[in-house]
Amino acid sequence: MTAWAEQDKLNGWDPHSGSTEERAALKKLKNFFTLNLDESCVMASEGIVRVIGNKEKKKQEKNIQDNRDSITTVRVGSAGNIDGPRVYLAKGKECDLESFNNFCDHYDSPPGSCVEMTPNAYMTNEAWANICPKMCKGIREMEIIRDHPDKWVVLSLDGFGSHLCPQSLLVFNENKILVIKEEGDTLHKCHRRTTSW
Repeated sequence: MTAWAEQDKLNGWDPHSGSTEERAALKKLKNFFTLNLDESCVMASEGIVRVIGNKEKKKQEKNIQDNRDSITTVRVGSAGNIDGPRVYLAKGKECDLESFNNFCDHYDSPPGSCVEMTPNAYMTNEAWANICPKMCKGIREMEIIRDHPDKWVVLSLDGFGSHLCPQSLLVFNENKILVIKEEGDTLHKCHRRTTSW
């Protein structure tokens, strides 16, 4: 059974019944309940712009040992073109900036957005466990979704190990979010079909 069929079942949606207008309205509504999560890493360099991606290559790899600083961003968006939580992973043990500790209060960012400190600005199991409750709360506060607290959301994400920690998957489940794991290194191809950024 596909995630969308499971979502229809859990939400009591029947995409095959009703008038043409009712089916079209349901299809439009479902776009707001179809989300994608993706991570991007931004690295500082010596001021030289380099293209490090090639669509002809199956997997993109870059030696990052020669870079001084980096930050990872995690973004959530819906196929209905609504921005969800944004998470910024920065290098360090503690964040001393009050504006980063209360990120949503100080910046025009979607609910659930935050800054999480990690040893190297990359995702870890601990960071993901800290982020998930905030992110889930932010997803449930997204436009349209917030008007339907009893409806389930489908969220696609890549199969990065931290994303699949059992305790985090429980948090998603408690917030009525079905998680779809994309195969590794395919998200750049798949998310264009499910999410409009």
